[in-house]
Amino acid sequence: MLLFAAVGMAQPGADAATATDTIVPLPGGKVEELAAHYYLNGEYDKAADQYEKLFDKTPNRYYYNFLLNCYLQLKDFKKGEKLVNKQIKRYPTEPGYTVDLGFIYDKGGDADKAKKYWENLIKSTKTTNQNYYVDLANAFINREQVPFALTALKQGRDNLKGFYGFNIELASIYKAQNNPGDMFKEYLDYLKENPEKRPEVQTEMLDVIADDATGDKGKQLKGLLLAEITKQPDKIVYPELLIWLHMQLKEFDAAIVQAKALDRRFKEDGFRLMELGDVCATNDNYDAAARAYQYVVDKGTSGPNYVQARLNMLDVQYKKITNTYSYTPADLTQLETNYKQTLNELGRNNGTLDLMLNLAHLQAFYLNKTDTAAALLQDALKIQTFRDKTTAQCKLELGDIMLLQGDIWEASLLYSQVEKAYKNEPIGQEAKFRNSRLYYYKGDFQWAKAQLDVLKAATAKFISNDAMDLSLFISSNIGSDSLTTPLEMFSRADLLYFQNRFDESQKVLDSIAFVFPDNDLADDIIYRKANIAYRTGNFTKAADFYNEVVTKYAEELLGDDSLFKLASIYQFNLGDNIKAMDAYQKLMTDFPGSVYVVEARKRFRTLRGDKVN
Repeated sequence: MLLFAAVGMAQPGADAATATDTIVPLPGGKVEELAAHYYLNGEYDKAADQYEKLFDKTPNRYYYNFLLNCYLQLKDFKKGEKLVNKQIKRYPTEPGYTVDLGFIYDKGGDADKAKKYWENLIKSTKTTNQNYYVDLANAFINREQVPFALTALKQGRDNLKGFYGFNIELASIYKAQNNPGDMFKEYLDYLKENPEKRPEVQTEMLDVIADDATGDKGKQLKGLLLAEITKQPDKIVYPELLIWLHMQLKEFDAAIVQAKALDRRFKEDGFRLMELGDVCATNDNYDAAARAYQYVVDKGTSGPNYVQARLNMLDVQYKKITNTYSYTPADLTQLETNYKQTLNELGRNNGTLDLMLNLAHLQAFYLNKTDTAAALLQDALKIQTFRDKTTAQCKLELGDIMLLQGDIWEASLLYSQVEKAYKNEPIGQEAKFRNSRLYYYKGDFQWAKAQLDVLKAATAKFISNDAMDLSLFISSNIGSDSLTTPLEMFSRADLLYFQNRFDESQKVLDSIAFVFPDNDLADDIIYRKANIAYRTGNFTKAADFYNEVVTKYAEELLGDDSLFKLASIYQFNLGDNIKAMDAYQKLMTDFPGSVYVVEARKRFRTLRGDKVN
C-alpha cells in the first residue's frame, strides 16, 4: 500500500517549528550542532551558511532539505533553484528533485510556470519503470500537489499499457481525499486481476463504510458492485464482495439471496450458506440463520453439509425461543416436531445428546411436558458412549425438571451428585450454586448464604458473580426474625417464576407490597415484575418496569442490571435504536464499574456505525 510518507527529515517549505522535531543528529561535528542551533532559532541566514558547508562536503538529501528550506525562508529563490538544479544533475533519475524545481517556481510566486513545468515533466516521462511513477507521485504528495500525483500515476498506467495499473496507489490517494467513489472503482479494477486480494481490499473498504453515518458510501459501493456483476458475470470476486458488503450493512437476507445464486451456479454444496448462517447466528439474527441452514437441508440428505445444517438450524431456532422469548405456541410445537424428526433420522447417540438436552428443556420449561422431558433425559443417561461431563449436564437438567415439578429433594440429590463428582470444576460449582439457590427458594436462607459465600471464589466468573449477588441480596433483606416473612414470600415468588408459573409469582409479589408496605424489597419487586413481563412477551410493559427501577432506585444494586436490560429491549425487541444508544451511554456514564460496561460499549458502537472487532 502506497503510504505517501514524506522523507523522515525537515521538508523545504516547513517552518522552524515543524523542523524542530525532525532534526536528527548526524556526524557533522560542531558545524552540525551550530547549523541546528541557528535553524531552530529561526536564524536562517546563519543556518544556511553552515548547511552550505555541510552540503558541499556531504551532498545528501538530509542537508539538502534543510538548506533548501533555509533559502525558502529567506526568499532567496535563485539560490534555491541553483541548489535544486545541482541535485538534478547529480541524480537525474530521482523524481523528487525535478518536482522540487517546480516547487521553487511556485514558492517564488510564479504558479503558472510551476504548473506548466510539472505538466511537461509528467508528459515527457516515458519510462516503463513502475517504481519511478510511485516515487514521482510521492514527490508531488510531499509538496502538497495531489492533483499532479494523480496525473503522474495515470500517466504511468498509460505508459505501462496494462502491465501495472497503479490501482492501489490511486485508491490510497482517493481515500485520503475522502473520495469513496473513485477509491471503490480503483479497488474493483484491482480485484479483476487480483481476486485473491479481496480480504485486504475489504479491510480498506470497511474503514470507509464503517465511519459513514448516512450509509451513502455503502449504497455507492453496492451500486458499483451490481454494475460490475452485470458487466462481468464470470468474475466471482464481485458477488463475493457484495455478499460481504450486505453482511457489513446487516442486510442478512440480501446476503443469503446472493449466496444462494452463487451456490446454484458453482455447485458449492451449501458451504457458503453454512458460513453465512454462522455469521447470522453470531449476530443474533436467528431467522436469517435458519433460512440459510434450511437451504442446505433442502439440497438433500446426500449433501456433505446436510447433517450439520439440520443440527445448526435446530440450534438457532432453540436460541431464538430461549434467548428472545419472542415466539408463538405454534413455534414451540413446530420446534418440538423438528427435534423429534431429527432424532428419529439421526438416532439417539453420542452425537445427538445436545439435541436431547435441548428438547428436554423445551418440553419441560415451555411446553409443560415435564414427565416426557424427564423420560428423555433418563434415556440420555443410559447412553454409555458419551463423556462423564455430558452425564453431569443431563443430571443438572433433570434436577431443574424435578424442581420444576416441585420435587425439591430429588432435585437437590441430583445437584449434589454432580457437585461431588466435579467439586473444583466449573460444572461442579454450577451444581453447588443451583443447590444453594434451591435452599433459598425453600426459605433456608442461612444455609443457602453459607454455600453461596464459598462460591464467591469460584473459578468460573459468571458463577462467582451470581453467587455474590444472591448472597448479598439475602444478607441485605434477611432482617430480624420478625422481618423474614417478606423475604420468604419473595423467594417463593422466585421459585414460581423458575417454574414458569408467572401469574402466581406476580400475585405473591403484589401481596408483599400490600401486606408489608414498608419493606425494603420495593426495587426487587419491580425488577421481578419486569422479568415476568419480558418472559411473557410484553416488552413494552417490561421496559416500563425496568425504567421505573432506573428512575426511582438508580443507587440500588439493580440499577445497572435494569438499565442494561432496558437498553437490550429497546435494541432487540422494540427496534428503537436511539433509545437503546441513550440507555447504553447512560450505563457507561453512571455505572462505570458495572460488569455490563464492556458489552454496552460494544453495542453502542455497533449502533453508532463504528467498526467493531
